[in-house]
Amino acid sequence: MSEKYLNNLKSDYNVIALFSAINVVLMFFSVPVFFPIGFQINYFLTYILFPSLKQDLSSVILGVFTVLLSLSIVVISKYLSKERKWLFFLGGFIYFIDTLLVLFSFVANSFSKEVIIDVLFHIGMMAFIISNSVRYFKSLPKVT
Repeated sequence: MSEKYLNNLKSDYNVIALFSAINVVLMFFSVPVFFPIGFQINYFLTYILFPSLKQDLSSVILGVFTVLLSLSIVVISKYLSKERKWLFFLGGFIYFIDTLLVLFSFVANSFSKEVIIDVLFHIGMMAFIISNSVRYFKSLPKVT
């Protein structure tokens, strides 16, 4: 039973990484669409904090940063196990920080309805991550 929850959590992280990588490609080709479930830090830095970076080499650097962040989540997913409990918290913490950025963006955009989807997806994924982590740890045999 515990393996089911572990596999669910790994899937959560892999989905985040996949859509983050797709978002970087879309942003690189100036496609005005992105998937709200992936990391939004690249979008946040490029379009909210530093709009002048869109046409600059810095946007490529931000894209590389987001891809590296996505790869780190894939690595976390691959090595998740009961022996490496700290990886559960690291993966969740990274996505939590990204969720805070999305919430900040929501407030900065005067609660724009365009950003509400991002907020809802991020909160939903955080709920999946927390739920699967808690279920996994509860399903482990008790050590006496």
